[in-house]
Amino acid sequence: MNACKKSNITIDRKIMAYLIVNKPEEFNAIFSTAIGA
Repeated sequence: MNACKKSNITIDRKIMAYLIVNKPEEFNAIFSTAIGA
């Protein structure tokens, strides 16, 4: 996943918002990976 690409920031924010609401555990895993990258 290239969640940190600037061209995808708008889309990623929508996805993150969805995950925060519906799948917080998955969001936490993705967010942790993105910060570590």
